Amino acid sequence: MKYFGLIYLGAFLLILILVGIVKKNNIFNFFKKNIIKILCSFIIAFLVLFITSENSPLYVMNDWVDVNAFFTVGKGMMNGLLPYKDLFEQKGPLLYLIYGIGYLISPTSYLGIFILELISFTIFIYYIIKICELLEVKKYAYLISSILVVLLCTSRAFAHGGSAEEFCFPYFAITLFYSLKFIKTQMVSKLELFINGLLAGIILMIKYTLLGLWFGYMLIILIELLINKKIKDIFIYSLIFLLGMFLSFLAFIGYFYINNGLKEFIDTYFTMNLFSYSDYNISLIKRIEYSFTGMVKSLAGNGIIILILWLFIFKYINKYVLDKKNKIYLILLIIFSVLFTYIGGKFYRYYILLLLPYMLFSLIYVFKKYKFNFNKFRVLTIIIILISYTYLNANYKDNILKSKDDYVQYEFAKIINEYANPTVFNYQTLDTGIYFTTNLIPNVKYFHQVNISKDNLQISFDEQNNYIKEEKVDFVVMRTNKNLDYLKKHYLDLFEHYSLVREKSQYSDDIYFV
Repeated sequence: MKYFGLIYLGAFLLILILVGIVKKNNIFNFFKKNIIKILCSFIIAFLVLFITSENSPLYVMNDWVDVNAFFTVGKGMMNGLLPYKDLFEQKGPLLYLIYGIGYLISPTSYLGIFILELISFTIFIYYIIKICELLEVKKYAYLISSILVVLLCTSRAFAHGGSAEEFCFPYFAITLFYSLKFIKTQMVSKLELFINGLLAGIILMIKYTLLGLWFGYMLIILIELLINKKIKDIFIYSLIFLLGMFLSFLAFIGYFYINNGLKEFIDTYFTMNLFSYSDYNISLIKRIEYSFTGMVKSLAGNGIIILILWLFIFKYINKYVLDKKNKIYLILLIIFSVLFTYIGGKFYRYYILLLLPYMLFSLIYVFKKYKFNFNKFRVLTIIIILISYTYLNANYKDNILKSKDDYVQYEFAKIINEYANPTVFNYQTLDTGIYFTTNLIPNVKYFHQVNISKDNLQISFDEQNNYIKEEKVDFVVMRTNKNLDYLKKHYLDLFEHYSLVREKSQYSDDIYFV
């Protein structure tokens, strides 16, 4: 039954994707017409991601806890387990489906995820080029898109590669293109509304706090209709957009309903994230204030180049968006993108990643203002500079070409896989990657400890402690910066029921873990 639900979900989403891609044109004609743009977008994506993403073949593994959790749930999903019900995690189900597809492509490496990253970035760059053409900088479109992607993938916000924000890039670029098209022409078709509704539904099923652009997109359309006193169209256009959004959502409703997991899906992804994960103990005004102060701090944390370029967005708006109303529309898109991202009161380093593409406007401002001229030699020089900059500023370049012997996860996996039909889980820690290196599927629901406090998720801590007391797994793995004496003193049940097999220190994300 669970596999039938997965087949249904895949078929439903494929139909929706084809509706968005084909539109009125034959798909083969589309590729024939845009082949150069698509190939260039792919090459740019490959050159940058090959160096910067830990999912790239240059890296033996991606040791980021978030990515490993996504991969574990995706792997479980493809082996008949249900997110939230059988494996407890808190992101959107489409993100797990993406990782499940990556697992099917390559079960024992992150090559599948890298391929999906390439596809994602190729679409993103393609639409950035289209935006450049729309905003009359066609001459510089490939260079601007290259610089933008280099800055995105070498930013501190680009955490290892494979974040939810990253897989939202293509949808963001598509809707930003349609938003700018509307701002420029004050015209929108019903098909465009429907497509952007589908995209909003996709974002809803990946990470709904990233929906700010889509809220802004519909808001400026409705404001324009209101100004022109088209009251009837306000309802019609809203219904078309919501229909598209609902269809994307309906695919997952059907999947979880078929598998008797609808309650767990709603309770975890919506209710828990809204009321347990986010910080709603502060007033709305304070949250809005924290959203913008938090964003500025995040920008500063990504370096002076990104901070300056982001602030230069308003230089572009002031100089090149001539109509006052259109200036307001573009600013509204940015404001709601910021508010949705940070309104929950959390400020993880990767949250700002989907806001950074707005630097596109600053780059357009610079190229429009200074009107650079390029010959073949200058273009070649710029390419060499960009590739060099990418390598020198890649967040995890020290991990390039490391061997499996350099990772404690693989060392532990050798020990665990010597056991007949072993089981393992991460005790009171995020997914360390042990499920990935052992190629095992968790046999317990709370297979790792998510980033929610004990006060708000007591059941996870209690259940993990019960797994220890009942010896439900053969091996227990912890990632901690505490010494062994501290652990023996504070984790009595663990040392009563299990013997220490191996401990080793490893440096990860600026912290030494045991």
